[in-house]
Amino acid sequence: MTLIDVQTPGNSRTIAQGSGEKWTVQTDLQPISLQVRQAPRHRAGGFTLIELSVVLFILTLLFAGALTPLTQQLAERQNTQTRRNLEAVQSALIGYALSHRDADGHPYLPCPDLRQPLAGGTANDGREDRKPDGGCLGPTGNSPWISLGVPETDAWGNHFTYAVSPAYAHSGHGMSLRPASQAELRICLDRDCATHMQAAAVLISHGRNGLGAINQIGRMNQAATAADEQENTDGDLRFVYRPPAALGRPGGEFDDLGLVLSAEYLLGRLCGPEMGC
Repeated sequence: MTLIDVQTPGNSRTIAQGSGEKWTVQTDLQPISLQVRQAPRHRAGGFTLIELSVVLFILTLLFAGALTPLTQQLAERQNTQTRRNLEAVQSALIGYALSHRDADGHPYLPCPDLRQPLAGGTANDGREDRKPDGGCLGPTGNSPWISLGVPETDAWGNHFTYAVSPAYAHSGHGMSLRPASQAELRICLDRDCATHMQAAAVLISHGRNGLGAINQIGRMNQAATAADEQENTDGDLRFVYRPPAALGRPGGEFDDLGLVLSAEYLLGRLCGPEMGC
């Protein structure tokens, strides 16, 4: 209970007594009852938890919708850049053969850069590894990017696999048109290789997943698991070259990118009438 007693200079007296919403006011000692009502309370500004949850859900949908096209665009740019790098290596292989000929004037391709150490060669150093007699230390390995002066890796930071038919890379007896040098590489539609074509050389990028590739620091990535991708990393003279396939498709995931140099293409470029081979 609160008592307020106010006396004005004109000797008028007002007394207010009460608490909460109920008060009694006496003016010149005449009581008057008053009831004070508080103004309605308004909610403080801001969002409720439910409203915030709805907003966050909508934003999540918007970001997910925006990220999908961005991911696709990035993948397309990486594929495009890798194909450009493959074409640059192909052009450098032709240039190398034009400037490297045996004693009889026959051109030859560079040897691969070894992926594993062998006597007489250094692995993963970007330089071709050749025997003293002119043959290659191995028919498959990395692209010899330093010897060729080309990009070291694909868009995902992995070295290109390069394989060459021995008859097309021997510096003691280069490739010839008549008789045509034997192209020993086989390019297949799948690992079974029921249908294949012969090739003088092949370049492989191991794609976005990079399985089985040698990375930029000279270490091997995780091994390939799908049969067709395994075929492109096992070190033999058989390679799979086909359209990409997602995980779970027949044959397993396949995202390798390749470029094939056929014997006819090479001999046509390097052994024309004016070149004498």
